[in-house]
Parts: sequence; C-alpha cells; structure tokens
Amino acid sequence: MTAPGTRSPAGRQALAGAAVPPTPRQRAAWLDALELWGVDLHDPVFVADAGESSFAWFQFPSEVTVDLALVERIGAERHLSSILAHEIGHHVVAPSTRLDGFKVVQQMARALSALDSWHGEVRRRPSDPAEAHELANLWEDLLINARVARLQRRRAARSGRTADEPDLIALWRLLNGPGGDSSPLWWVYCRTHELLWSLPPGTFCDVSPPDVLGDAERGDLAAGAAAAARRAVAPGPSSEPAEPSEPAEPSEPAEPSEPSADELAEAAAEDAVIARAELVQLSMLTPGPDAEFLADVVRRFADDPVSGALPAGMVLAPYAVLRTRQGDQAPGAGPTSRPSAGEGCGGPSSEGVPTAAELEAVLGDPRLRVVPEHPGVAAGRRAAEKAAAARGDGADPTDGEGGEGDEGDEVEAVAAPRDLAEGQAYGLAETLRLWRSTDADGVVAAWYLAEARRWVRPLTQPALLGSDPDDTIPGALESWQLGDDVDDLDWVATLSRSPVVVPGVTTRRRDTLADAPPPRREGIELDLWVDSSGSMPGPERGSAALVAGTILVLSVLRGGGRVRVTSFSSPGQVAGGVRPTRDRVEALRDLTTFFGGGTTFPLDLLASRYRGTRLDPAVRRHLVVLSDDGLASMFGAGQPKLSGVAPRVRRVLDTATLVVLGASPAMTEQAEAAGYDVRVLPGVEDAPRLCAELAAVLADPPRRPEETRGC
Repeated sequence: MTAPGTRSPAGRQALAGAAVPPTPRQRAAWLDALELWGVDLHDPVFVADAGESSFAWFQFPSEVTVDLALVERIGAERHLSSILAHEIGHHVVAPSTRLDGFKVVQQMARALSALDSWHGEVRRRPSDPAEAHELANLWEDLLINARVARLQRRRAARSGRTADEPDLIALWRLLNGPGGDSSPLWWVYCRTHELLWSLPPGTFCDVSPPDVLGDAERGDLAAGAAAAARRAVAPGPSSEPAEPSEPAEPSEPAEPSEPSADELAEAAAEDAVIARAELVQLSMLTPGPDAEFLADVVRRFADDPVSGALPAGMVLAPYAVLRTRQGDQAPGAGPTSRPSAGEGCGGPSSEGVPTAAELEAVLGDPRLRVVPEHPGVAAGRRAAEKAAAARGDGADPTDGEGGEGDEGDEVEAVAAPRDLAEGQAYGLAETLRLWRSTDADGVVAAWYLAEARRWVRPLTQPALLGSDPDDTIPGALESWQLGDDVDDLDWVATLSRSPVVVPGVTTRRRDTLADAPPPRREGIELDLWVDSSGSMPGPERGSAALVAGTILVLSVLRGGGRVRVTSFSSPGQVAGGVRPTRDRVEALRDLTTFFGGGTTFPLDLLASRYRGTRLDPAVRRHLVVLSDDGLASMFGAGQPKLSGVAPRVRRVLDTATLVVLGASPAMTEQAEAAGYDVRVLPGVEDAPRLCAELAAVLADPPRRPEETRGC
C-alpha cells in the first residue's frame, strides 16, 4: 500500500458504470472496518476489473473504491476488511481532508526542493511534481498502517485473542516478501513497517539493504582508499635499512630537500582523490538508520500528518532521487505487469486541483514554513545542545580538553540552521510547477498573499479634521448658593430633593466636565504605482517589490481604506483601476500585471490625476511607487516636456515614497530635490521591514494647519 498509480480521466469516468452491488460478506467486511475506526461513512464503491494498477483508492468528498477483481486475483479477498480499514484511514488520519492532502504534497515538494538545493550535484533537473504526490501517499500510508495494526491488536486483546496477528500484517505478508523489488526506496519503506510492527528483519524485505552507490561513487571510494593506502606506506627520505658501520663523528643534520614540482602535483592530485572519497562517504545514503528515523517520525507525528510530512520527506526524497538516477521504478510508481504490494493503495483517485482559495489556505499554513531538516541532523543537533547545556553547569562550552574549543565549534555549526527566522523558501516558480494544473494567476496571487499575510496589520490614519472639545458632559450634583448664576440651577434635581425650595439648602446645580473625544482615525487612500518593465523581476519569479506591494495593499484594505494600483512599463503600456477600490481581487490582479517592456513613467496620467496646486481639503493623498533605477523617467528622463510634473504633484500629496530596487545617487538626488522620500529595497526578506517603516509614515502623516482647529 503505497504510491498512487496512473489513471486517466476517462478510466475514472468509466468506473461509475462498472460498479457492482456488494455481497453480504463484502458488506460485513465494510461494517467491520467502520467498527474498527468507530466512524460512519456511506457505502464504498465496488468495481469489477477497473484496469487500474492498484486495487483500492479514495477520494474527496469521502468515498472509498475497491477493485474486487484485482483483490481476488492476488488472493486478498479474505483480507477485505483490512483493505477497507486502510482506505477509511485516509479520511480519518491522513490526509483526513482534501486541504490537508494538498498541504502534505506541498511539504514533500519542499523536501525535494531542499534536496535539490543542498545536493545539486545529485540531480540535474527540477523535481517532478509527481514525485511529491507519490511521497505524500507513502507517508500517509505509513501513518494509517501503523494505526490500523494497533487498533486490530487492541480489538484482539479485548476479545482475549492476544496471540492473534493483526490481519493487516497478514495482508502485508501476502503482498510483500524478501527477494522482491530491491529499490532502496522500497527497502526503506518495508523496513520501516517491520520496525513499526516490531517484526524481525527479513519479514518484508531482504535483511541486507540494497546497494545505494552508483558506478561513479563506487569508483571514487576505491580510488580514495587506494590513495590513502599509498600515502600510509609512502617511503620516507631514508627508508632503506642502514648498513652497520663504525660510529661516525657527530655531524650537522642535513636539511630536508624541497619537494619537486612533480611531487607537489602528485600530492595535490591524491589529496583531491581522497577528498572526493570523503565527500561520497559523507553524502552516502544509509537505508538502515533512515528506516529507523522514518519509523520514529511516524510515532512522533501520528496525529499531525502535515507537520510530520516534512521530516519524513527529508528521509524519503534522496531515495526517490536515487531511484530516478538509477533508472529504477518502485512498485506503485506507475503501471506494471503484475499487481504487487506497492499497488495495494492507489492513493487519491486523482491528484486533485486546488482552487485559488484552497491554495491560499495551504500556503498560509505556518507549518509549511518550518526549516527542512533531516531527522538525523535534528537528533544530532539536540544531542549537541544537550551536551553544551550539561557543560554549561560549570564549564565553558567552547573549552575542550585541549583548549581548542573544537566541541563548542561543532555545537555552533550543528545549531546554525535553527538561527534561521523562516524556513527555506519554496519559490513561486516551484509552486507554479507543482500546481501546474491550477490557474496560474490564482497560484501567483496565493503565493504573494501567503508571503505577505504574516506582516499585515490594519493601517489607518488620523481623521483629517479633529473634533472640537466637548464640555457638556454632566458631572456631580453640587449645592447651588445665592449669588450663583441662576442659569446653573438644576430644577429637576432641586425639586427631586424637596418640594419646598429653600435657596442655599435644597437647591442644586449640575457640574459639567470638560472632555475631548478620542482622536478619530480613518482608512487610508493609497495610490500605488508598480513598475512592470523588463528590468523588474516578473511576478512568477517572486518579486520583492510585489511582496512589499501586497503587504501594503492588504494592510490598507484591512484598515478600512481603499487602494488604486497602476502597473506601467513602456509608453502606452499602462493598466490599473480607474478609481480606488476595496476589492482585494481587483487590487492584486492589477498589482501582478506584467508588461516586460521598457521603463517610462506615465507622467501624463499622473498629471491628470492631480490637477490642483493645493492639498485636497477633503482627503489625504498618499502615493507609493515600486520601481528600480529606471524610475529616473519620473523626473523627466526621456520625456523632458513633462519634467515638472513630479515636483508639482508632490505639492498636492500628503506623503510620496519611492520604493526602489537599487537606486543610483543621481536618481536619488533628483527624487529628494522634488520632495520624494526614497527607500531602497534590497530583497524579498527586507520587504516586511521596509513596509513597517512605510506604514509608520502613512499612519502618521505630517499635520495640516486645519487639523489644529479646536486644540
């Protein structure tokens, strides 16, 4: 029960017509599987000879399908209850929901991407999205099989049959055994089941792990061993035994001769050979320990398939790459000539296509930002941290016995990945390739939303006109005395105290308290201009400017404001909204519009939007431009007749900021001379910091004279 087989849409559509009614025995097997989990689902779909490579699969909304003909062909009909229990487990444990299924796939894709980044010499091509789906199903099957066997053991114990082997294990004995598929990926997978079920080695796979070395690696190891052996027995300057002779007069020791150029070249070549061998040893896969690590991940993340998918993927991904490199094809990776264990569970009936909203929820899950780390590396880091903490009781962690600080250095090196604030980025290009069947615009929007959402805060500004102080708030009742102003006399309070009015005795006055209401705040109206010329990173490349723009747009909208986005490039290449909007979809669509032409700021459009020469008394105006050094065209470069537009428009703006991906001193001087604030954005990681600085400016703009009225 592992990775999904390949199905065509036509084949899936044909399954509906091939459905057969269940027999009483098959119906009883289904009820038994439901009772094991303690859940209730609608009846499964039984089909006859669907022509698929697996005999069972699941889909959302919750449904289980079983090919009875294939089950009977491999002799597994008496284990139908376990087959159904496994498929139910996909709806209960892993992935449990369609959305979590996409998240697990994304985690596996991140693991493959991390492997590509750290071991680029292993793979010469980007990872295949199908590999992420395959590894996701492997991981989900491990979680489910471990749980089903445990539930079956508990049920047997309640019935007093503690010696009975879980039926799922019996099914695996039928489907798997030593001497079958020998790919390292499948060996690690089977060995993990042996560990989870406390079975002896050799139950489902060979006792000895398969060879994980290619011809090139094996040659490097042999050459390195030979070079090391030669160096160990290399003769010294005087290796020949000396003939016995008369004692000689003591003489000055001879100075060692300098090695020749040929000797130096030969030594350098041997050093390179030994270094290559050491590199192979360091990067060599270890199937036995990896199976143990994978089993431990299953135990630790039994109830959280999304979090556990990343460390599990870090164990499985190298074997998937190795299989591709060696030309292997693990069971279940595609159609084969015989049904096998690997085709027991075919995974979901289709890989599925997430909607834009689903993909936004997937990419926004914080569990998908954890640093990719092999469980073995994590275990070593924890051990090093524990050892460092123990030494810290009374000793300096950097002081070793020899005073060199080697152990402390090792701790620091191992712990370095934990210093990362965020997990390794899974780029937009990789995300587009993984979800290539989804609308590309939806994927782009979801990626930028996920990158920006963590930094979004409601962005508001003080109301343009403050409220006058209000001194009519009633205070406490006081005695009204003769000589006080008659208008201050509170007759209601006086007559309530006594129907007989005695001045200075029963008369009362109401005090008033001076009070000012809290300052009013209102939403921001932002005019955002985005350079989409060819010199700017395209939206599909993960642009720092667009991440910053997304943060600003979402912050303004969340604060109740409006935004107008304008994308520009060459003359005539201008797109965007006619008026400010609160529609997030419209704003993000305009933000990610990309022309890829030259860079000419549309000064004519800017001039038409801001025709006046004074600040608008009814609204604050905020302008932000996202561009690069080509923004010099905003100050007349290439269009001298409009060179005065930017300085004039600045006079009618409350704030004007240029966010530039690298700015030359000349352009910066022009912008500052015209009154514009220039901020440099080095990269994506700096976008949140810059947006926080910009938000402070927008939320507290310079005060106008009319705002002091009533103060």
